[in-house]
Amino acid sequence: MKNTKKLTLLLIFIFLFPGCATTKTVCDTECEAQDRRHTYILANPELHAKYKKSILLGRVSLGMSKEDVIAALGHPKTRVDTNAFWVEREQWVYELPHTTDFYYFKFGQLNRWSTLSD
Repeated sequence: MKNTKKLTLLLIFIFLFPGCATTKTVCDTECEAQDRRHTYILANPELHAKYKKSILLGRVSLGMSKEDVIAALGHPKTRVDTNAFWVEREQWVYELPHTTDFYYFKFGQLNRWSTLSD
C-alpha cells in the first residue's frame, strides 16, 4: 500500500511539473565552466598559483599552455595553425556576443591575445 501511494505521488509530481528537471537555466553554462575549471585544477596540482587563480576566474595569463587556456575559457570556435620556419604558431578565436577574442600561441604557450569589438 505504501509503495502505491509513493508511486501515485511521484506520477502526480511528474505530470504537474513537466520539464522542470530538464529546463536549462542561465547558470548551466557558467556552472559547467566552473566545473571544468575546478576539475582541471584538481587534476593538475603542480600548476603555478598564478595560473590556478586565472583559470578559476575564467581568465588567461601569458605563458599558459593550450590545456590551461581550454580549462579557463573552453574550446575555441576556430583554430588556425601557421607553422613556418620551425616555429609552431597557432591562433584561437573565441566569438562572444559583442567581441571576438584572438589568442596566439607560440611553441604551445600563450604569448599574446587581442580583442576586436563590434
